[in-house]
Amino acid sequence: RHVDTIFEILGREDDRESFDARSREFNTPETRVVEQITFADKEAAQKGFDALKGGKTFDALADEQGREDRFISYGDVASTAILDSALAKAAFTLKEPGFTEPVSGDLSTSILRVTKITPAVAQKFEDVKAQVRTELIQERAVTRVADLYDQIEDDRGKGLTLEDISSKRDVNLTEVAAVDSSGKAPDGTFVKELPQNPALQRGISGAEIDLNADPVELGGDSFAFVEVKAITPEKLRPFDEVKDDVTSAWRAAEERLSVTKAAEGAVDKLNGGAPIADVAKALEVEVKTADKLKRASRTDDLPSGAVGRLFSLAKGRAASAELLGGQNRVVFVVTDITTPDKPLDAVATLIENQVSNQIGEEMVAEYLQALQSRYDVEVDQEAIVQATDPAGPAGGRGSF
Repeated sequence: RHVDTIFEILGREDDRESFDARSREFNTPETRVVEQITFADKEAAQKGFDALKGGKTFDALADEQGREDRFISYGDVASTAILDSALAKAAFTLKEPGFTEPVSGDLSTSILRVTKITPAVAQKFEDVKAQVRTELIQERAVTRVADLYDQIEDDRGKGLTLEDISSKRDVNLTEVAAVDSSGKAPDGTFVKELPQNPALQRGISGAEIDLNADPVELGGDSFAFVEVKAITPEKLRPFDEVKDDVTSAWRAAEERLSVTKAAEGAVDKLNGGAPIADVAKALEVEVKTADKLKRASRTDDLPSGAVGRLFSLAKGRAASAELLGGQNRVVFVVTDITTPDKPLDAVATLIENQVSNQIGEEMVAEYLQALQSRYDVEVDQEAIVQATDPAGPAGGRGSF
């Protein structure tokens, strides 16, 4: 409701004033592709300049002076990227691509070449007014939330209940009959009236009856104030109520165990030299082939964990991996390994980052496993179910 009010009071003059105050953010400065040759002294620089005017190429002059020591390529940059002001001024004064006369800089005398000029772009207000308005609304909304937060805290300090504050401040109050620490109602469904936010669930679970609980930060400049009217002690549900759930969970666990054992047996046979066609026939499953897989490859039949595992196997070796959902597994064997040509720099950097991330994840996993072995660790199964349940608020894509 308070955000809606912002739309009503925000006039066009507000948009324009915000744009004028931030105009530099919407301007793209002129850039140039700049190269530089440094010389031992002014005489050497003048001699080089005369050679350029006589027809020698800039590249040939750079090679002659010693490219490794005296040639600098700035790339496509704005004038501010060249720290030496004299050099920047000379490079950005040229009317068109070409080379400058010798320039005395802070550290040396140089000749600069400009091979490309990209003009500056100044966006007009009409081009970005929608963005300006959206950001201005968000900015004012954050301010309103902060003001309202302070007002509610003052009211609570005076002894007002959330119901009193709701009427006084004209803000919505959500009342829920019952909710547990995982955000579920007594019937096991998620409470739709509340956001499925772990911080909110912890705040509700930690609050005391009729006492002012600390405000809960929900993220994104959002807060919640909680009042607990009653607490129902935790109790074990009768077996008759959970019989079907227990049966389903037991069956799922048994099926997963059976599939895991079958996959492990298949891997043992493959690593023992059995043909994959024979192993697949015995299991009554289909054999599929995936060619030219890379570390970043993703297919419907091979999850990311399986692809990563492939690159740790030798030719002819087999392994298995869990598919999405955990009830099925895929068994795979490496039939050939191709050593790639030297990759481009950009590709090499990408591979390096991927391998580094993978190593880091494995180190963290090993560290956590060591901690779990050393200390008494409790696993919050409710939180895991909530994050991984396809029918839950995270759609099965939760993370921890």
